[in-house]
Amino acid sequence: MTKRDESLEIGMAAGLDIPTAMVISERNDDEEPPRRPTGKGCGGIAAIAVIAGIAVVVLFYLLR
Repeated sequence: MTKRDESLEIGMAAGLDIPTAMVISERNDDEEPPRRPTGKGCGGIAAIAVIAGIAVVVLFYLLR
């Protein structure tokens, strides 16, 4: 019996309906879980772009 078959039987024995037990048994335990974002995005660049845009608008109105 394969690991998938065993987990399907365990899911059914635990009282899960067959489709739910099948979905859970299809999950591969050898796969590493999805990684969470580290938070190292482009927030600093976006902030600089916003500040530069504000400066351009202010200079435009001052020099008009």
